Amino acid sequence: MKNVTLNTLNELGEIRERDYTPKKDKSLRFITLAIFAFFIGTGLIIGFFPITFISLFSVTKFIVLFAVIGFLIPLRYYAKHLHFIKYEAIIFNTLGMGPFLTGLFLCLNFLFSSNSKTSKYEFNGFKTNTNTVELLILDNTPELPQEAFVCPPEILHHMQGNVFKITTADGLFGFGVIKEREIIAKED
Repeated sequence: MKNVTLNTLNELGEIRERDYTPKKDKSLRFITLAIFAFFIGTGLIIGFFPITFISLFSVTKFIVLFAVIGFLIPLRYYAKHLHFIKYEAIIFNTLGMGPFLTGLFLCLNFLFSSNSKTSKYEFNGFKTNTNTVELLILDNTPELPQEAFVCPPEILHHMQGNVFKITTADGLFGFGVIKEREIIAKED
């Protein structure tokens, strides 16, 4: 940015020249960062949502919660440190902070899980949809949610029997996660 000469009046009414350097606008940098955070957060949500026992409604609530937390920061801090106007702060919080922090939440829930437990369920068939395979479990009272028995179609390529073996764990934030799924032969 180049300096601009401003004419101002001093106390005696004389015209005085002074240099004026405008503030450097850094908001484009942070909006670009918010867009990258949106894509990274959305990728993390898409990656960890199918292996976490959480509803889509709950994930949406977390996105809104993290965006609202960003709105609790007063606008003057955004204006002072990031040089944002209020519309840029809205874009930054809704587009960047909400999805990114939700994706990070699901990622940390998966990575720092404990109390692993392996269960085996016998099934007699499966229903295929466009992107998923739903196993038809013979046991009428599985302790896992129904979402645990909806698998990616790649699991059928490694099918060696009719027993579904699943390893689950308790996530860091209390949401159960699926650590491993495979179809094995029935042990006699």
